[in-house]
Amino acid sequence: MYATVALSMLMTGTIAVSPVSAADQQSAQTAASTAANQASQLAVPNLTNEVKATNKFNITKERPLQYTYIHKPFEDLQGAKAWKGAEYAANIPMDAKGLDPTTKKNYIDEWMPDYGTQIFVYLTNYTKDYKDLTTFRDNFTKNDLAKMTTLKSDSDAQLTTVGGKQQATVYYQAMMSMSTLEGLQYATNLQSVYLHPNMTASAITYGEATQNGNLWDISALTKLNKLTDISVNYFSISDVAALANKPDLVKIDLAYNQISDLSPLATNQNPALDLTKGFSNQHILLSPVTFRTGTASYTTPSFIIKNLAANNLPIQVYNANKEDYARLYPSTSDGGNVDSTTITWSNMLPDRPNMYGAFSTLWKDSSSDYNGWIMVPYQIKDGIGNVNVNFQLLRNDKSQLTLAPSSVLSGTVGTSFNIQTDNTTDYQLNRLAGLGYKVYGVFNGTGQVSDFNEKNGRADKVGQTGTISENTQNLTVVFVKQSTIKVDYGSLDENGKFVQFKNGSEPVSDSKQGDFNNPLKVSDTTKNFPNYEFDGLARIVNGKVEKLPANTDTIPFTESDQTIIALYKKQVSTGDGNGGSTPQVTPPSSAGSGTVTEPQKPGQATEPKTDGSTNDPDRKPGSQTNNQDYVAKKNEVIYSIKKIGLYRTENFSKNTRQAWYVKKPRVYRPMFVVTGYTRTADGKLRYRVRDVNHLTKNRHKTGYITASWKYVRPVYYLGKHAAITVINPRGVNGYTKANLTGKIRNYKQGTILKVKGIVRHNLTTRYVLSNGQYVTGNRKLVNMGRHHYPKYVKAKTAVNRYHNVNLTKRNQHYKQNSKKVFKVYNFDYSQANSVTKHGTLRYRIAGGYITGNAKYIQIVR
Repeated sequence: MYATVALSMLMTGTIAVSPVSAADQQSAQTAASTAANQASQLAVPNLTNEVKATNKFNITKERPLQYTYIHKPFEDLQGAKAWKGAEYAANIPMDAKGLDPTTKKNYIDEWMPDYGTQIFVYLTNYTKDYKDLTTFRDNFTKNDLAKMTTLKSDSDAQLTTVGGKQQATVYYQAMMSMSTLEGLQYATNLQSVYLHPNMTASAITYGEATQNGNLWDISALTKLNKLTDISVNYFSISDVAALANKPDLVKIDLAYNQISDLSPLATNQNPALDLTKGFSNQHILLSPVTFRTGTASYTTPSFIIKNLAANNLPIQVYNANKEDYARLYPSTSDGGNVDSTTITWSNMLPDRPNMYGAFSTLWKDSSSDYNGWIMVPYQIKDGIGNVNVNFQLLRNDKSQLTLAPSSVLSGTVGTSFNIQTDNTTDYQLNRLAGLGYKVYGVFNGTGQVSDFNEKNGRADKVGQTGTISENTQNLTVVFVKQSTIKVDYGSLDENGKFVQFKNGSEPVSDSKQGDFNNPLKVSDTTKNFPNYEFDGLARIVNGKVEKLPANTDTIPFTESDQTIIALYKKQVSTGDGNGGSTPQVTPPSSAGSGTVTEPQKPGQATEPKTDGSTNDPDRKPGSQTNNQDYVAKKNEVIYSIKKIGLYRTENFSKNTRQAWYVKKPRVYRPMFVVTGYTRTADGKLRYRVRDVNHLTKNRHKTGYITASWKYVRPVYYLGKHAAITVINPRGVNGYTKANLTGKIRNYKQGTILKVKGIVRHNLTTRYVLSNGQYVTGNRKLVNMGRHHYPKYVKAKTAVNRYHNVNLTKRNQHYKQNSKKVFKVYNFDYSQANSVTKHGTLRYRIAGGYITGNAKYIQIVR
C-alpha cells in the first residue's frame, strides 16, 4: 500500500496532517467462489518446481499501491508542485531564499520538490536554526545544507501519546510520505543516512507493522562521496546506482526495499564494506495485468534480477507452505518453471471485487543474503486483450540481451494502444533512453532482428501503436547502445611514442557518438592543423602504438567506449631539432576547422545577427552536433530554430496542435525540457517536452514536438571555442564555481571572452575563462567566436526614441536634418516573450530605444 499523507503548511509554521485510514491487510480466507470453476483446468507439461494455487487474495484494489516501476513525476509530488525541471533547479543560486520573482513560488519548492522531504530535513537537523517550518521554508538555501552531516530518524520522535492513546507524529508521517531525496545533492558533507520506521507507529497508522515508506528516488546521493554508511529499511528504493563509486562507504543496509539489481554496488572497493549482507527481503510489485475471461495459461516474460556480479538470478513460484516471508501474498494460480527465469501460470482463480489475484515468485542469491519476491497482480474481465512488451538490446554480434522486465498491456479488444505513452511501458522506455539506449525498432513475433532480416516470417518490423486483439500479441522493443569514440590528435616522436597536440595546456581531442549500425567514417575524424598532414589512425595497445590498416574507411562503435588516435606528420621541418617537443597547435573548432586566428586589426561592426544563420557550429559540416541522428537526453534543454508546433500527441495535425512557436531571434528562441520520447507509426521521433519559457503564455505546457535537427537543437554548446561573445541584452555573469555561484561580475553584451576550457555541470556546459571564472555555455546568451556589434549609429531620416523596446511610448523625436548620431548601449528585440511574433531589432540608447531598421539607421562603428 502507498504511504499516503496530506501535509499542509500553515502560516503559523505548524503542520496539519489529514487522517490516514489503516490499510486492510487482513488475509481474505474465503473459499474460492463458484466462478473459480470457470478457470480452465489446463495441465501444462514439462514444468518444474510446480506450486498449486491458493485461495488467498490479499492485494487490494481499493488503495494506491507502491509499484516498483511507476512513480509520480516530481511536479506532481505533495507540496507546492513548483518543480520546473532539473535544469531550472540546478540554476537556482546557492544562496537564493524566499520567493522566486519569476514564478512567485518559494525557491525551496523549486529545488526540493517534496514537502515530506522538506519537513523531515527541518525536523531532523534545523529546528534550532529556525523557529518554525514557515521560517525555515522562507529562509533555507542550498548553502545551508552544507552543515548537514547526518540524516537520521529517531524512533522515539515517531510516536506520541494523546489522551492516553499512542499515535504517529508529523515526524513519522513526513518520513513515510517522502518519495525523493531530491535537493540533498547540495548536502556535500553528508556522511550518514539512517531511515527506519517505528513499527508501532506503522501498525497504528496502517494496520501493518512492516508498512513500507514511499521513498524510491535516492539519485540525489550520486555525487556525495563523503558517505560512510547508509541504512534505509522498509522503504521503496529500486535503483541503487546512486551508491556506486563511494570510496568511504563502509556500510550498506537496504533490507525491505524494491531492489532488482545490485550490480552497481560492485564498484565500491572499500575493504571494510561487506556486500554479502544488507539486502534481504526485497519485493518487486509490477503493475496489474488484466486477462480475458477464459485465458487458459500465461507465461510471464523473463524476470531480470541481478546480483552483485550482474548475474541473472533464478526465480521460482513462491510456496507459502515452505517460505514464511511474504506469507500474506501467495499465488492464486498454479505455476511452474519453464526455465530459470520464466514461469508459466494456469488455472487462474478469478479475482475478487476488492482484491487482485496474484502471481508470486521468489529469488535467493547463494552468495549473499539478497532475496525477495515478485508480485504481479491480475484480474479477469470479458472482452480483454493483451500485448506483451519486451525490451532487448541488439548486440554487435547480432544476439539480443534482455534489458528490463517485460510489461503487459491490457485493454478492450478493438481499442488502440501506444507502448510509448502507456503508463505500463513509459517508465522503462524513458529509463533506457536516459541510459544511452536508442530505439532500433519494434518487432512482433519472435522479436528477433535476425528473423526479420532473413524474411522467414517469424518477425516483422511494426510501429509502436496498434489495436488490441483477442489473441495475445508479442512485441519487442529493440535498442542499440550508443557509445563514444574519443579521438586524440597528435604525432609520434623519434621513439615512436604518441605525443598529443595541445592548445596551451589543454590536450586536443574530440568525441563522436553512435551505434554499431552507423560506424564512424574516418573522414569525419580528420582535422586540419597548420604545417601538418594526416597520417592515419591508430590505437595504443599495452603502451604501444598500433596503426590501423591504411585502407580503413570506418571505425565501428562497440558496446563500450573506446579511444583511437589520429596521427599527423609535419609537412615541412620547422626547426624542431630536439624531436620530442610537443607542437603547440590551435585546436580545431567543433565545426572541424583547423584554425582559429586572432584578428590583426579591430573588427568591423556589423548589424547584429543572432538568428543562428552564421557563426553557429551546429550548422557547419563536421560538427559534433551536426548529426541527423542526434537525440537529446532526458531532462536536456533544447530550443527551436524554426517555426514549430506543440501537439497533444505524437501525431501532428491541426486538431492535436496546442500552440505555434514562431522563429525567433537567437536570444529569445523558445526553450523546452525533454521529458520523454515517442515515435509515430512511420518511425518519426518526437520529443515529449515541457515549455520552460517562463514569461510566455505557454509556460509549463506539455506535449510533443518534432525531434528533427532542422528544427530543434541543444541549448548548450558541446565543444570548446577559443573565444565567445556575449549576446544576451542583459549580459552574462562570471562566477567562481561551475554551478554558477559566487558571482564576481557581469559581462555586458558584446564583450569578447577568452576561453581556456569547458566543463559539464549536470546536462549543461560552462566555459572556463582565461581568468578562471565560469560563464554559461547557453547559446541564447553567448555566441562562439569574436563578434563586433555597433557602438554608434546615425539616423538617416527622422526617427523617434521610445521608452520601451516595443516602441509604444514615444519620448523624443529627431528631425530628418539632424542626422543624429547615437551611442549604442546594446541591441535587443521587440516582442521578446511572444510566441506568435518574430520580433524586430532595436538599439538601446541614452533615454530609451530606437529602431534598428537599416532603412532608417546607419551603423557608424
